Amino acid sequence: MIWGWFQHYNRPRASVVAAMRRMGQRSPYWAAYRVFLNYGFMLVERFYTYSGRLTPQVERDDADARRSAAVMEAASREPGPLVVLSSHCGAVEHTAFFIEGLGRNLRAVAIRDEAAASLLSGVGDPADRLGAGRTIVADGTMKAGLTMLKALKQGDILAFKADRPLPGAAADEIVELPFFGETARFPLGPAKLIAAAKARAIVISVFRTGRGRYRAVAHDLDTSSRDPETIVREFARIQEDHLREHPDQWFNFYPWWPADEESVNELPETVPPPMRGAEPTLVAAFAGMLSLPLLAYVLGIGEASTVVGGPPAVASAALLATAAAALAVWRGASVDNKLRYNGPAVTTAIIAALLGPALLAVLAPGPLERPLVSLALAASCFGGLAAWIQWRSRLVGVWLLVLVAVVGWGL
Repeated sequence: MIWGWFQHYNRPRASVVAAMRRMGQRSPYWAAYRVFLNYGFMLVERFYTYSGRLTPQVERDDADARRSAAVMEAASREPGPLVVLSSHCGAVEHTAFFIEGLGRNLRAVAIRDEAAASLLSGVGDPADRLGAGRTIVADGTMKAGLTMLKALKQGDILAFKADRPLPGAAADEIVELPFFGETARFPLGPAKLIAAAKARAIVISVFRTGRGRYRAVAHDLDTSSRDPETIVREFARIQEDHLREHPDQWFNFYPWWPADEESVNELPETVPPPMRGAEPTLVAAFAGMLSLPLLAYVLGIGEASTVVGGPPAVASAALLATAAAALAVWRGASVDNKLRYNGPAVTTAIIAALLGPALLAVLAPGPLERPLVSLALAASCFGGLAAWIQWRSRLVGVWLLVLVAVVGWGL
């Protein structure tokens, strides 16, 4: 299922591939697939955890785990307001397992993701499940800000995912900083709250290390400057270090860097562009070759009685159409986000529509007579028409191919 999701949706895949490339992965494409795979595993384990059928196992034995535990324990025990910053990497919802055992209440500050509401409703939304306290919705209003300050004053720990600006945030609420060598946008809101509340802060990432096993990585965040931009810059540096250790748990499935937006948004939403670009060639070749015996039967052309029909015709048409589609991909067939075919896609489809029926006519036993040549030209026109119908409506085009295949099978 994950492989189908990864291949079918172009923009999430391209966004993550670009991210893996920026993170220096040697095989960005396969590293991006591991991101999708890890996300799938975490969704499943989140569902089992929230339904009470799985208790996450926390790694505490190695030196780095002990150091991170010491950072969290010291931060929780010191008096005064405390903020936890994380990002969309790893299993951040399990932060509560590491923090709340230290004796302080953890409250999530979250942005509602309407696009993921259906998915998260089935496996558990970490924005609702992070910590025992009621989630504070960060909507940019003064009320939300006052609620956060009040929670800090009461001794609660606030937890933010601090790597995404609020949708529609004003320019003065965003800071642009280098992240893995390219400018990225970070929200200033959490840092402004830290400065206003004179709070301490730590950066925590929780990574999946095995089946139901997780490890926390925590670092102190220097907030002594009380300058929001300086605080965000330090957060970005620490987050880079965390992600270098586990780049395949970076769960931002959109063009996170502004420089990637144009190239990603040029892609169609679904079906890889080379495969979609090869569709006219596949349809034209398949419909054209199958229509050759079909037209001969309908028109009663006796000279075409030697043309192969029935199951062998369907099998040979499918085989040759697949080969033609592979040729279209090899030639660079593609589409843009408006589903406009490029030159190689169009020319290969025309060639396939002409050569497919012609090849069957030439291979048919007996002499190549004039009625058979005319029939091959008519079949080529039918293949081109089928490709045009498929371009206008994929649903109608698919049903047309099914109809032609069923009729051709019975001849």
